Amino acid sequence: MNATRATFVSHAAQFLMSKHHPRHISGLLSQWLQKDPSGQEILNQMVQRVWTSAMGPMVANRTGRISLKNQVLTVEILSPPLRHELHQMRSEICRLLNDKLGSEAVKEIILK
Repeated sequence: MNATRATFVSHAAQFLMSKHHPRHISGLLSQWLQKDPSGQEILNQMVQRVWTSAMGPMVANRTGRISLKNQVLTVEILSPPLRHELHQMRSEICRLLNDKLGSEAVKEIILK
């Protein structure tokens, strides 16, 4: 089989498999957001907005820089007592953010 035909067969197989096993659009969008550089920037902005709305004004007003890279959310908390309290709630916050984002965009949270 020549290279062109092999490529065609490969693409056809992928197409047929996708027909039999449809994937949810949010999963595809999540993959794109995490892998594409422009998608990373969009996801970063989405996480910043979700952080503000999910955590409320008291936490948002005491938050500095927020950055998401490789599914690790780094958040600068300006109040040491608040940082300590949020540190204890990291897994719950991660779940809350992912629920609001509609994808598993955040796997870990680092509070600084």
